Formats: sequence, structure tokens, C-alpha cells
Amino acid sequence: MKTGHAPKPARCALGKLIPDTIDTESLKHDAWASHRIIVAAIDDPRINWIERQILKTIGEKLFGRVRRG
Repeated sequence: MKTGHAPKPARCALGKLIPDTIDTESLKHDAWASHRIIVAAIDDPRINWIERQILKTIGEKLFGRVRRG
């Protein structure tokens, strides 16, 4: 969800140590390793058709169908 606001630069000297980008793959890996949470895009090319359908079914069961339009 976009709010339309850009992040404000840090005002302290340690602010320059905060990375500009986030390594999302590393974050996903850590979420799985630490908490058994899977974060996967349904169109990830590493996921085959059957796995994609399983994830879609689980997503719809937990969160409902995606409304488009």
C-alpha cells in the first residue's frame, strides 16, 4: 500500500548506516529460518504450476479471493 510519502532521511549520525535498499530474498530466507513464514510471489519463476495452484488455494483459504476490477 503506497501512502505517497517518501521516507525522511535520518537526523542522527548513525542514519548513514541504514541501508537504502533491503535485500528481500535475505529477509524471506530469515523469515523462513526463524519463524517458518513463507513469503512468495505467485508468479515467482522458481515455483511450478502445481506449487502455484497450492499456494493460491492456501492464500484464498486464509485471506479470501482477490477482487479485481
